[in-house]
Amino acid sequence: MSKRGYLAIIISLSIHVVVLSIVHLVTRGSDMVESQQEDKAPIEVQLLAMTIPQELELTSELDDIRNLTANENAELTSEARDFSSRSKKQAAEDIYNDLKSLEQQVLDQLAQERAAKGNPESNVELPEQSDEDREDYEWYDQKSYDGKVTASYNLEGRDDLEIRKPTYRCRNSGTVVVEIEVNQNGLVTDARVSEAGTTTNNECLLDESVKYALMCRFNSSLSAPRKQKGTISYTFVPQ
Repeated sequence: MSKRGYLAIIISLSIHVVVLSIVHLVTRGSDMVESQQEDKAPIEVQLLAMTIPQELELTSELDDIRNLTANENAELTSEARDFSSRSKKQAAEDIYNDLKSLEQQVLDQLAQERAAKGNPESNVELPEQSDEDREDYEWYDQKSYDGKVTASYNLEGRDDLEIRKPTYRCRNSGTVVVEIEVNQNGLVTDARVSEAGTTTNNECLLDESVKYALMCRFNSSLSAPRKQKGTISYTFVPQ
């Protein structure tokens, strides 16, 4: 065989060796890739299997928390409505009770006023009176008694506009001195019997004197005290 024949065989074998080597390397690489993919797949599956229950559990817990919050909010809202309802109801009851109490007070006061005027419809008992006082008030209710009443006053720096004198309705005589307080407008704001100068203890005369003293009027004075004190004297003289 010539040298060219040997050279051709060597070149052909070399080419086959190179080709086989390349094929082997490619095949091995493919197997390694497939092996790695096969090894990685179970890990991913396992991680996925572990992750899904955890996510489901976390989602369930979040749902429970949301439900709990919603329930608590619902309970608070319900309690707030109940409290608001109770508050309105209690307020209405309080107002009703106050009005009933005020109404009863007014009725009691009217009953006392009727009793004081001798109204037979009143159930309030009058305080006991002596025979003399009862007789005087009976005369007061029935008719005037013949007699004369004089009046005088002492109020420094003030002039009278109207001095009211009682009609002689009591069957007794005497002098009643009434202490008065007069405001700057000239109105008598307070009156009470003064022991000094009063010569009778007859209730009819005393009550009449105080009643009419409160009706008296004096001139206005801005320079006068706000509560200027003075006296009005009534003298009851029988005929």
